[in-house]
Amino acid sequence: MGLSSRQLSTLNTMGIPVWEYRTDDVVGELVNEALSQELIDRLLECQCWVVTDKVENEQMHRLLHAMLFSIDIDASQFALIYPEHISEVMQLDASNKVILFLGELQDTNLADKNISVVSHSLLKLLEQAELKSEAWLALLRVKQALARC
Repeated sequence: MGLSSRQLSTLNTMGIPVWEYRTDDVVGELVNEALSQELIDRLLECQCWVVTDKVENEQMHRLLHAMLFSIDIDASQFALIYPEHISEVMQLDASNKVILFLGELQDTNLADKNISVVSHSLLKLLEQAELKSEAWLALLRVKQALARC
């Protein structure tokens, strides 16, 4: 339900900000079949890479942002990578990058790379709230790794 112009004016007069929902394009997601130069540049620019399955719904999207926000990482400071792009991404220079892998690490070749932290998938965290304490510990390791970079 949207606010009327009178309500918006009253809130503005009172100095109360009105929040708006963000669109999904806030996250630098890698959704193309092949990585574009723009996305490669973004990967090289960001210190934190997050590898996760598709963020399928708003609940998963909010959870991901809340998790990263809890360790002072906003949408401009991380790049989201989907499993189908891992082989291409891992050919890039991953030195001085912190890589958070949300889900099962199925590719044994990745274990040799700079996978800094492995935690549960977003879907699993939504389904099993008791796992969130383990995810919090993983996020703290990410924060510590970023402080060292």
